[in-house]
Amino acid sequence: MTDEQKVDGIFVSPEYLRELFMYENGRLYWKARNECHFVSEKASKIWNAKFPGKEVGYELKGYRRVRFLGRLWSVHAVIYALHHGPFTGIIDHIDGNTLNNNLANLRLTDRLGNSRNRSVNARIQSGLKGAYPSGSKWFSTIRIDGKPHYLGLFDTAELAHAAYAKAARKHFGEFANYER
Repeated sequence: MTDEQKVDGIFVSPEYLRELFMYENGRLYWKARNECHFVSEKASKIWNAKFPGKEVGYELKGYRRVRFLGRLWSVHAVIYALHHGPFTGIIDHIDGNTLNNNLANLRLTDRLGNSRNRSVNARIQSGLKGAYPSGSKWFSTIRIDGKPHYLGLFDTAELAHAAYAKAARKHFGEFANYER
């Protein structure tokens, strides 16, 4: 990989991103742009009178997105690209809040790491990750490398969840998400 930055599957140089955006407290703002970014001087003047200093993008499907270079980009990926070297993979929101684009809340991972950081499924009766009803008892399972592993049968949902949390910490490390 060269000194270009991969953002949402497309290589864009960090220098080019710095020409377009300014980062501040988890948000991206438009910068004034040189005429070379536009098809005409008039277009440049109109754009530069309206957008510099304004926050970029809009919310779409739970993520903040921005349109430039003729396509839609994830703001969190652009922010990561502005601050870190070349990357391929997925940018994960550590706290699970996809609108919290503070740099400290973003980390590079792959699909597996990202899926380990998911919130509890709303369909889980107990509301606790890894705890499922089985008659009058609760059982716990965890998926490791795509395979389910039975963790045991417990008297309460809390005990089943505790077994899941322990296994998640052991197998998933920093990506273990058992609280939400």
